[in-house]
Amino acid sequence: MFYLNSAKIHDFWSDQKSAKIFDIKRSKSGHPKMQPPIMLCLKAKGVHTAPPGNPYNLIKCLNYIKLSVKKMNKHIKKKMKEKKKEFDYYIYIDYSENLIGYSIIESSKIRELLPKISKLKHYKEVKYKREYHRSITRIFEKNNLLNYFIKTKIREIQQNIEIFMDVGEFIKLHLNCLIFVSVDNKQYSNFEKFVKIINGENIKVKKESELREFSPEYKISLVLDNLLNIERIKNDKNRHN
Repeated sequence: MFYLNSAKIHDFWSDQKSAKIFDIKRSKSGHPKMQPPIMLCLKAKGVHTAPPGNPYNLIKCLNYIKLSVKKMNKHIKKKMKEKKKEFDYYIYIDYSENLIGYSIIESSKIRELLPKISKLKHYKEVKYKREYHRSITRIFEKNNLLNYFIKTKIREIQQNIEIFMDVGEFIKLHLNCLIFVSVDNKQYSNFEKFVKIINGENIKVKKESELREFSPEYKISLVLDNLLNIERIKNDKNRHN
């Protein structure tokens, strides 16, 4: 193992560039002190960071930091690649009390649809539900929102297998396409198992709660959320009549 003497190490730590890399601060005694997280990482790897006077394994220290930077760059590139990935279709599966439904939209339709659904909100978060219900019903009718979707379907919760089978059939017919699927949190585990059965390698599945608020994916999810509640209220009225 190769060690440098303490004088050379002290010169290295004193260098301004090194100080910036390692975020060095000096103690009252004048000895440089490495601050977390670098210090914790080095200690975990067995690299000693004692003050000058003790031998330092500088080569090991530098090699570890070089490796860490490479890993970080690789992780950043991977994330950027995922971000650039464009999906061909977006599928939403959601439920409201005793109803479950899905909607499928082609990515090329999203930009045209977004301005027309700017007033939609998550139904549970709405304070004055009666007024809001009247408003969104008019928005759906006036803008023909459902025409932007390839398919929508709503069934009672007991028929959730029919919803999953429809979605599975669509996925099988589009194996060469990238598909984004947003699933209600309570249905997520069941759907994830279903995706494994149909070998859906071209699918990116996310929980509804993981959708970033105000993102296009989140805004499109509100269409099905509101559609389910419109259908639920209509069914309730029919029962009472």
